Amino acid sequence: MNRQLRLGLISLTAQEKGSLQIYKSCDESCRLTQSGNINVSPEETDQFCEGPCFEESNHVLNCLNDVFSHFLFYNEATIKDVRATLRAGCSHTSERGNFNVAEHLESHARKVIHSEYMYMLIILGSYLVLWNHY
Repeated sequence: MNRQLRLGLISLTAQEKGSLQIYKSCDESCRLTQSGNINVSPEETDQFCEGPCFEESNHVLNCLNDVFSHFLFYNEATIKDVRATLRAGCSHTSERGNFNVAEHLESHARKVIHSEYMYMLIILGSYLVLWNHY
């Protein structure tokens, strides 16, 4: 887990000499943070969504997902949670301008339930395949 968080810190801040810089044009105040927050005010929404910030934020998420598909930010948001927040914040619905990641967090219990169902389905599927094989 620490390795994942360090990677996120390096990828997102890119302050050290020689480190990979993903954000190039997006104003630092609007960037996705290692904490998992997107600090965009409702007044900045159009600029964020239609400018480089939206694209660069998605690029950060793609990079993190390519290296660690189960990456967690400091606020325990997953890549999926942050993507949902970006989509909602830039949508043309009543959620436009709302970049509060906490409102899009999957509960830990729900994540555990999803993984338990997945394992049960795999076991059940394997059992059915073996049953039909004999």
